[in-house]
Amino acid sequence: MDKKSFVLYTESYQQIKKLNNTQKAQLLDAVFIYAETGETLQFDDIVTEITFGFIRQQLARNEEKYQEKKARNAAYYQNKKNAEKNKTNSETENSENNYSENSDSDNVNENENVNVSVNDSESVNVNVNDNDIKNIPSRTKKKTKKEYGKWKNVLLSDDEYKELTENHNVSSIEEYIERLDSYIETSGKKYKNHFAVIGKWLSEDSKKADCKPAESASAAASDKYKFLINNI
Repeated sequence: MDKKSFVLYTESYQQIKKLNNTQKAQLLDAVFIYAETGETLQFDDIVTEITFGFIRQQLARNEEKYQEKKARNAAYYQNKKNAEKNKTNSETENSENNYSENSDSDNVNENENVNVSVNDSESVNVNVNDNDIKNIPSRTKKKTKKEYGKWKNVLLSDDEYKELTENHNVSSIEEYIERLDSYIETSGKKYKNHFAVIGKWLSEDSKKADCKPAESASAAASDKYKFLINNI
């Protein structure tokens, strides 16, 4: 027996408690030896031998159930292992087949001949390689934007920054960038287009600046009339 434990049932104690201490000690040795090695000891009296016989039958039944369960578990895990192995082999085979098919397709389309018409009168045969096509930069590729401001919250492309500084003083643009950078940092607000926000602020401030002279002239005229009226 290869188990590390065994089960004794309380119903057996009804017979065991009738034995004296010597009989109980001999019975205990017999139970452990049988559970560990399967060996049956010889007893000095018939009562202890009969008591052990009932316990041995229980231990034998438990051992049989244990071995059956052990065999079922071993078969289950072996089947599971085989299924996983077959699945892995199938996926590997499919991957190799797909790779082979793609490789054949790449070999077929690796080089293509393209006829290009020149001046509507000459036909030039140009050999185009797939790698050359892949290396052609995309027209729709998003332009990379750089970070501006103390907190690096303002994003502008080189073209956007150039357009701003061409139409306005550089120091003025830097001031607007810092204003937007600080506002984003403190408010947590997000803008989709920082170039558009700065342009809007520039336009609004320009309109306010244009209105100030007129307002100042109107205020001065009002003060002049008030002075004349007070001195009549």
